[in-house]
Amino acid sequence: MKNLIYSLAFIFIATTLTAQNEKNYKSFYKTFKEEKSIIGISAPIGIANWFIDSDEKELRNIIKRGNKVSILVFENETPIFDEIDHYLPSKIYEKFLTIKDKDSRIKILVKENKEKISEIIILIKDNNSFITMGIYGDFTYDDLSKLSETMHDKG
Repeated sequence: MKNLIYSLAFIFIATTLTAQNEKNYKSFYKTFKEEKSIIGISAPIGIANWFIDSDEKELRNIIKRGNKVSILVFENETPIFDEIDHYLPSKIYEKFLTIKDKDSRIKILVKENKEKISEIIILIKDNNSFITMGIYGDFTYDDLSKLSETMHDKG
């Protein structure tokens, strides 16, 4: 009986420690979404269609492959921008694209799952703000190429 109790206690402690040390965008979102100076949005990705022109069929097709989006908007980003690397380690998230223009920077990271992309993380930084966006779904690298072309065309 003692062994069973010790085993259950060990499993509980190990699970708790693993959850606390979890390194991914979801844990980053959960950590900062309740801060008073931060805007946090979590919604089904279909809501993005409200903001996309009807003639942008490629972008709408990419969105259909997603299921959820989580967005954080920070007004004074300096310490947060440095801290996000802790939550998005390079062994889990691969850098797909970086765009730098004067004081602004856009970085797109991806997380693969069985040769598909299960998460697209978009980080947008400028002088006054920092925006993070986590898009969850079942995407391909072709989808990412089309997404980056759309972002480049919008310039």
